[in-house]
Amino acid sequence: MSDFSNDLAEICEGSAGILLHGSSPKPADSSPIPYWEQDRQAMETGLGSDEPHRWINTCVSKYLSESANQLLALGALLRAETVAASLDPLVRAIIERVGAVNWLIEPGGTTRKRVIRSGLSFLVCLQHYRDALSMLEGPKDHRTKLKAEQRRISELMPKWFAIDRPPTDPDDENSKLTMDPRLWVIESEKYPGLTDLAGLGLDGSNVTANLAAGSYYGFSGFAHPNVVFGQEHQSVATDGAITFTYPNQDLEKTIRFAVGSFGEGLKRRAAYYEADEEGVVKKVDELSDRLDSISALPDKPCS
Repeated sequence: MSDFSNDLAEICEGSAGILLHGSSPKPADSSPIPYWEQDRQAMETGLGSDEPHRWINTCVSKYLSESANQLLALGALLRAETVAASLDPLVRAIIERVGAVNWLIEPGGTTRKRVIRSGLSFLVCLQHYRDALSMLEGPKDHRTKLKAEQRRISELMPKWFAIDRPPTDPDDENSKLTMDPRLWVIESEKYPGLTDLAGLGLDGSNVTANLAAGSYYGFSGFAHPNVVFGQEHQSVATDGAITFTYPNQDLEKTIRFAVGSFGEGLKRRAAYYEADEEGVVKKVDELSDRLDSISALPDKPCS
């Protein structure tokens, strides 16, 4: 294995370790009261329920934990030098998950906005899962339980907010209003599509909206069957044998997206939960500096 691949693997593993071996949220009974606990209390007072706090915590902890393990997988692929057609799906998945986290705990967002976004997140996740189980003809009792849970949250949200629900038949404005949360709009908030999540996942990375969208399309092109995308890292001999080539510059660019996106998600988690924010920022920045120091890019980033 090359020294460069080993260095990239260590950076991926180090990034994952910040979360997996890092600090827990500041306790609720701390003085002064931590930000996340103030948020929870505001929900309880304003809504009569702090359930949205659980929704936020579940999404943030699960998405970042999944992303951390995907970074470990990237490190393992780099060490094994089995990167052909393997890195891009993982990087794409990391960016999507961090985007969902960044959307939920956006700096400067209000408690009300976080309640709306967390409610939409849970409802959309339930809808996708139920759709899959229905097509797979999964266990009826499980499907019934999930339907009841989605109905419960769907009935809870209108008690707190006015929901704009389009008709089920776009050509008939008098048709029944849709119960599909993917189409709901609540105070200008709508659950983001995957390309939008990718843009949010790259927020704070000095990447323009167009570059974020283009990069996401690129990762999708490499992740899905596409002979044109694939040829960037392939050469085909006259006998049909395929050779995969990944220059160090391409490896670095790919890993930069994953590590940079994840690092921003870690910073937002640390700020919201007051989980050793100073220490987390320091570790993220140190790994970024290390990546800059070994950079193979022609225009080497400045630390």
